[in-house]
Amino acid sequence: MIWAILTACLLAGILIARAWIRWLVKPCLSERVDLASAFQFTRPIVLRASDRYFLELIVERGQRSFESLRVLMGGVPAQKIEVDGRLVDLGDPTGVVVPIRWSLANSAGPAVSGEGSGVVGSNSWSRREVGRLLYSGDVGAGKYVFSASLAGGLKEFAGVPTRIQLGVDPLHSTSRLVGSCWLAMGYVAAAPWLALGTGLLALWTLTR
Repeated sequence: MIWAILTACLLAGILIARAWIRWLVKPCLSERVDLASAFQFTRPIVLRASDRYFLELIVERGQRSFESLRVLMGGVPAQKIEVDGRLVDLGDPTGVVVPIRWSLANSAGPAVSGEGSGVVGSNSWSRREVGRLLYSGDVGAGKYVFSASLAGGLKEFAGVPTRIQLGVDPLHSTSRLVGSCWLAMGYVAAAPWLALGTGLLALWTLTR
């Protein structure tokens, strides 16, 4: 009986660990914007941990080629690869400047703010999307108000699904809370094998 209970606890723990991971790494803000026209929005958000936060401009690839996205978002600055025996700078082209004004404020006043006019290039690539880092820095947990605006539209981004995203990255975490994601991920990886072993022991005790 004890092995059956232990198996059930291990399996339940997997569900709890996965929910914990999703809660921790879920973006605090993920707002769709249309860069082809002017916009302004304000959203209340909650930062769940005192940690290093990353504000990114995310462009969805869709059916667009990687080259067309490089023209929009730029290459990855300060990185080079060897092509046909020569080094190619991945930071070229620099991409289209997106002068988004943004701020993060709480009851005490503005915590951080910035403008995207000085930011070029991209920082993350995947099959589905490309990201440009607008800000990274340590921010305390609590309730905030995030505001962003774009004074004029950019025709280059017409029809390109885009969003502004703010969240943490366990790879660059500075807090124990977000760092606990790695423990949870380790548990999710190991628990099924432990549950298999305890389940077999439970079956053996019932049939002997």
